[in-house]
Amino acid sequence: MLNDIRERRRMYLTKAESAYEAKVRHILSELEQANQLVATINNDDLTGII
Repeated sequence: MLNDIRERRRMYLTKAESAYEAKVRHILSELEQANQLVATINNDDLTGII
C-alpha cells in the first residue's frame, strides 16, 4: 500500500488507496462477467454431432 495509516494492530487505506481499490474491484467484476458471457456463447456454439 502506498501510504497506509497504521494504528495499533490496524491498518487503514488512504482515500486514494480506497478509491483505487474500488475501481479495481469494479474492473475485476466486469472481467468476470465478460468471461461468463464468453463461456455461455461458446457453450451454445459447441452443440451438434461429432
